[in-house]
Amino acid sequence: MIHGLMWLPLLAIFIGLAWAGWNEYQKVEVYRQWATGAERAKYDIRAALKQEKGTLIWGTPSRSGILNLQTVAVDDLTHTQVIRLTLISKSTATGLTMS
Repeated sequence: MIHGLMWLPLLAIFIGLAWAGWNEYQKVEVYRQWATGAERAKYDIRAALKQEKGTLIWGTPSRSGILNLQTVAVDDLTHTQVIRLTLISKSTATGLTMS
């Protein structure tokens, strides 16, 4: 009986990993549907990005859809704005705020 109890934590870890994998699979499937028809698309654990007709659209992937959607026209971007967008996305990922 003691041997069975020793395997119980391993079973719990396996169930947790299976749930995490299923959760990520659901996010990727939602992303695939969202990115259909885009010229370019990119998925990351923390962000989803697509380019459609000269517009960049990005947001945070979740099982219920892409949240916090933001858009910017590619033609309106300058080098400075691209750098600022990069800094904003990095600070948002780390929890810092930009002023």
